[in-house]
Amino acid sequence: IGSCSLTPTSAKVTTGQNASFTITLRDTATVPNVIPTQGRPIVWTSDNEVVATVSTTGLVTTRRAGTAQIKTSPVEFPAIECRATVEAVDPR
Repeated sequence: IGSCSLTPTSAKVTTGQNASFTITLRDTATVPNVIPTQGRPIVWTSDNEVVATVSTTGLVTTRRAGTAQIKTSPVEFPAIECRATVEAVDPR
């Protein structure tokens, strides 16, 4: 695995709502270079769980207004990581 990316790269979500993120793994040595993620252990974390939590499948749940960075990486290559930003906003 040479790199990864998250889709979407950012999301603006009303507090109490969810957003789903998808990781794409890429191998720099093969074409096409997308590596299947099914069955591959992936670590998902939020740097601000007061604002947003993330499940083992990339489902983000916002808890209060603010910003959180979502980070993910394949277990076997922890140095390969990608990030996305979640902005949680109060309902108007």
